[in-house]
Amino acid sequence: MRFYLPDGTLVSPMEFIPILEEDGTIRQVGEWLLNKALAQAALWRMENPDFVISVNVSYIQILQEGFREMVTRIVEKSGTPEKQLILELTESCKVSDPNGLRDDFEYFKNMGINMALDDFGTEYSSIALLRKLKPQWIKIDHTFVSSIQDDEMDQAILEYIMNLSKQTRIKVCVEGVENEEILSVVQTYKPELLQGYYYSRPCSAEEFSKKYFNGKHKTGSYGCLKK
Repeated sequence: MRFYLPDGTLVSPMEFIPILEEDGTIRQVGEWLLNKALAQAALWRMENPDFVISVNVSYIQILQEGFREMVTRIVEKSGTPEKQLILELTESCKVSDPNGLRDDFEYFKNMGINMALDDFGTEYSSIALLRKLKPQWIKIDHTFVSSIQDDEMDQAILEYIMNLSKQTRIKVCVEGVENEEILSVVQTYKPELLQGYYYSRPCSAEEFSKKYFNGKHKTGSYGCLKK
C-alpha cells in the first residue's frame, strides 16, 4: 500500500501506518485493503489458478472486535481459496495478549489460511512469539541481510533461523534481497522464498499485470512485492 500527497510526494507506510494504528482507522483501511487485494488476486487466478497473495495485518487490527468475521466474510465473498492467502502479522506493536493472538492464529489456520510473522527478528519477543503462535511462515527482516556478505554475526543468525525452521517445518521468506551479491549468499541457506528489489520494487496492479500476465486483468492500484 502506498500513499501520495496532492503534490505527488510519496509517504512511506512506515510513516502513515502508525498514524492509522494510533487513531483507530487502521480497521477501515485494513478492511478496504483486504477487499482490494483479494478482488485483484481473483482476477490474477484466472490466468494462474495457483496464484498466492500475502496481505499485511497489524496487531492493532487483530485486537479490534469482529476482525475474524471481517476476514472470513471477505475471503468468502472474493472466492479466495484459503490455502492461497497468507496473512502477515507485522511486529510493529508490542503484543499485550499473546494468548489471545495465539487463538486468532489458530482460528485462521483452522480455516486453511497461512499465517506468517513478518519482520521476524526485529523485536526481543520474536522467539517467544514463534513458540506461542506456531505460524506456517516467518519472514526474516531485511536488516539481517543488508550486509550479510561481510557480517559473520548476521550469517550465523540466518543459519540458526533456517535450521530452527527446518526442524519445526516452518517455511521461510528472506526479505531485503537487493542485489546479486546478497542473493548469492542468501541462496546457500535454501529459504523457500526470496523478496526484495532484486526481483521488483513495489508496483501497481497494472505494472504487475504487464510483467507477469501480459497486461491482462488490470484493475486498481494494488502492488505486490513477491518473487
